[in-house]
Amino acid sequence: MTNGCKFEQIHSVDLNHCASQFENLFTHTDYKIVRQAIALALTERELQIVLLRFWGNELLEDIGAAMRLPVPVVENSLNNAFKKIKEFCFSSEDFSRKQNALADRNAA
Repeated sequence: MTNGCKFEQIHSVDLNHCASQFENLFTHTDYKIVRQAIALALTERELQIVLLRFWGNELLEDIGAAMRLPVPVVENSLNNAFKKIKEFCFSSEDFSRKQNALADRNAA
């Protein structure tokens, strides 16, 4: 496990590599908006947990041990981070998935 996550790590993520893996799901602009959401909307704890979980590929148990947090707190922080990221992204007019979500909601 890597200790000492830095805020700057979010800016070093290779968006082109990520975008190429999921090119049918998200646009390059979407990835920029998600990166902004992660950098601006999350608390330091949420940021560290997201980075460790998804860029560090760490298990919730390992994150909890490294951060000295119970696993339910890690899980709750991760869920809160997801909500914040989703709200941030859907508040952006340029987020392409916003239109898909609205169309799905109207069709239901």
